[in-house]
Amino acid sequence: MDVERRAPSRFWLGFFSAVFAAGLVFHLIWTGDMEYKWDEAHIFSRSQKVGVTETWPAVGMPSGVRLNNPPLSTWIFVAAARVFSISEPIALARFVQWANILGIALIGWIALKRARDPAEKEYWLWSAAFLSVNPIAVLLHRKIWAQSVLLPFVAIFLIGWLSREKRWGAIVWGLFGALLGQIHMSGFFFSAAVFLWTLIRADQEQTQKRTPWKAWIFGSALGSLTLLPWLGHLFSQPRLALGSSWQFGLEYWMHWLQDSAGVGLKYSLHSLHFKEFLAGPLILGHSSDLVGCAHGLAIALFALILIRAPLQTLGIGFTSPNRRLSNSVLWGFGLVMALGGFSIQKHYLLIAFPVLFFWLAQVALSREESAVQVRRGRHLLAALCVTQAIITACFLIYIHQNGGAPGGDYGVAYDAQPVKAQAP
Repeated sequence: MDVERRAPSRFWLGFFSAVFAAGLVFHLIWTGDMEYKWDEAHIFSRSQKVGVTETWPAVGMPSGVRLNNPPLSTWIFVAAARVFSISEPIALARFVQWANILGIALIGWIALKRARDPAEKEYWLWSAAFLSVNPIAVLLHRKIWAQSVLLPFVAIFLIGWLSREKRWGAIVWGLFGALLGQIHMSGFFFSAAVFLWTLIRADQEQTQKRTPWKAWIFGSALGSLTLLPWLGHLFSQPRLALGSSWQFGLEYWMHWLQDSAGVGLKYSLHSLHFKEFLAGPLILGHSSDLVGCAHGLAIALFALILIRAPLQTLGIGFTSPNRRLSNSVLWGFGLVMALGGFSIQKHYLLIAFPVLFFWLAQVALSREESAVQVRRGRHLLAALCVTQAIITACFLIYIHQNGGAPGGDYGVAYDAQPVKAQAP
């Protein structure tokens, strides 16, 4: 159980401000270096044609399970193009970047206005900090991709969940829980996990009134109205493409650990570019191995955070709201995804990142026998955050200098393409 402690000092608030400033630069710099392959070209094309030369679609773009996403995944970009008069891909990418900056600001607002105690306030501040500079977060926050605009919606979902004892909070929780899956289908699993975990633990609410479930149902029903055009498509599918045989995998938790440490960029660069990236950056024409050393340090810091943490930090029986939220995503979301039999891709976890980094802060700061233990936890988190910022900065420089990662998942950067990718 978290013991009472003071809010972060001015020094730590200054540290967080510096991290947020770095995150602002990381999200906005060199927008022309963005990924631009079939998916991005398809989304941009739809944003320009829907409502002009095409009717509003009943489904979104295809997903990895051979099932089209719900239409909200397309409607968001169409609406953005109309509201902000977007007529080129770079402008649409800027919309995504600013949407994620808004999402980080909302997580910061949760820390400052919705957190119930100093410990929870600090957890959310660390979450916002890592969202600002984590390599995978920054990579995915700069893409023209449906899941790349999830963060502000997840933040509002969390605001509703944290205020679920109030009627407005329950409505917001239900409303945005229904909308998340319509942006990207991982949202259905995420919302279901948080709902089920909350429902199971509802009898152990101690400091809050019970959730007004009628208000939650109303919000869920309201949010589901935009889902109706997609249901016909869903029921027309004979089955989801789960693979030739079902198996329970540990991919979710492997991605969870990698993303927490900030060492998962091989996902984007693939082996050849990743090896070159680890050897960089070049200094006077020679490999510095700075990035490789930063990866080793990040792994060591993350391992030390886990080693210091009490074993029960990873338990599933905690009744405090802080633990319940973390466990609903670490275990609930993970189990729902794993039991579904899907091949779990790294970007599926993007929706969980605010809670993933909230969990990381809990683990690092859970040894609260003394103020010294808390300070050590903060120092470890700060060192890991700075290390991840270094990796992210080097990654953005690598992409800028090489025009992307040709042959890797990232592909050729938009500005480096002599002929821009086109949607068929």
